[in-house]
Amino acid sequence: MTDDTRKKRVEEVKKYDLEKSIKYQNYHHETVLWNIDCKNKRILMEEFIDFDKNGKVLDRYRYNKSEWESIIPNSGGERLYQNACITPQKPSKKKK
Repeated sequence: MTDDTRKKRVEEVKKYDLEKSIKYQNYHHETVLWNIDCKNKRILMEEFIDFDKNGKVLDRYRYNKSEWESIIPNSGGERLYQNACITPQKPSKKKK
């Protein structure tokens, strides 16, 4: 994660909770839990967790009423879909 991305996240937190933004000065990264519907090519965000540089949880949010969304071509969601749902084809062996 770049310093610019970190700064943007801290500014986002400041907008809705100035007190919480103080602990975000050590913000390091986030982890997002996605649910992927391979059959219908849809994605659903279930939870995200923000961590500080020591691995301590700064904030956690679980989506209870998140809705399925179609996976957008050439997006991060499509890369997740390809990794989770598409079986790589093995090269066929040549006969001697």
